[in-house]
Amino acid sequence: MPRSIGRVTIRVNEREREQIENGTARLGCSSTSAFIRIAIRNAVADPTSAAAEAEKRLAASLEGLSRDVARVARGQQALFAYVDTLVKAFLTCVPEPSRDTMPASIAQARDRYTNFLKSAGQAMVGESLSTLRDLANHAD
Repeated sequence: MPRSIGRVTIRVNEREREQIENGTARLGCSSTSAFIRIAIRNAVADPTSAAAEAEKRLAASLEGLSRDVARVARGQQALFAYVDTLVKAFLTCVPEPSRDTMPASIAQARDRYTNFLKSAGQAMVGESLSTLRDLANHAD
C-alpha cells in the first residue's frame, strides 16, 4: 500500500459517524480510515458503470418476471378452457334429478362437493403445481 501523503480531517455528525462505524464493521475494514478510503475510491471510480450494471440486473430480473407472468397467464387460460369444456360436456350428458329426489340429490352433492374441495386443496400443494409448471413449460 502506498505511503500516506497527507492528512484530511472532516467533521461528521453523530448519524454519519454511526454509518461509518457500521460500514467499517460490515466490510470488515481494519479501521474507519480504511473504510473511508474505500468509500472515496468507489465514489471517484466510474459511478455510471455501477449504476449501469445495477440497471442491467434489474432489467433482467423484470424480464424474467414478465416471462413467468406470461407463462402463468397461458396456464390459467388453458385451465379455464379445460374447465369450460368439462362443464359443457357434463351439462350435456348428465340429466337433472327428478323433483321428488331433488332434496336427497342436493344433500349428496353438498357432501361430494366438500370432499372435492378438500381433495383439490391437497392436490394444489403437491402434483397440481408441478403439472401447471409442466404445462407452462410445454407452452413455450
